[in-house]
Amino acid sequence: MKRKGVLPKIPKCSDAAACSEWKLEGRMLEAAYGFVVVAGLCIAHIHVQFLQADVALQHSELQKQHRKLLREEQQHVLRYEALCDPSRLADVARAADLTEIDVRAQRVAMVPAELREKYLAPTTAAYPQAMLADSGPSLSGLSGKLISLLDTGSAFAATLPDTKF
Repeated sequence: MKRKGVLPKIPKCSDAAACSEWKLEGRMLEAAYGFVVVAGLCIAHIHVQFLQADVALQHSELQKQHRKLLREEQQHVLRYEALCDPSRLADVARAADLTEIDVRAQRVAMVPAELREKYLAPTTAAYPQAMLADSGPSLSGLSGKLISLLDTGSAFAATLPDTKF
């Protein structure tokens, strides 16, 4: 079925004045939305610029501090190297009347096995009961520390000239 004539156009607004107000209001809302978006982007741009300037200032301060710490480290290394200088150490030893000791001439002191066994297992009779009731370190802990000091069973003794009394 075909129509024989053209249909009349139906207006969107029945009142032409109300229709023009609605179009004007819509365009104003579009412009306001665009302005808000542009203003937000401008504010964000300015904020980022301030952040960038702040980071640059912090970076320069950290670089100054880094250079200062590097100089201090170099000074400490130079002082350490000066202290470890063999000729300086020899001069200080001569000034203090120190003599070099041959390691092969040292005597070794041995701890007898009976003494080691005595300190491995201390008896409770050697200590008062009040001392044992104390919540201090345990006897096994103390003897363990003592034995760990004498674990090798030998220690180097100072080499002194043999003097007869």
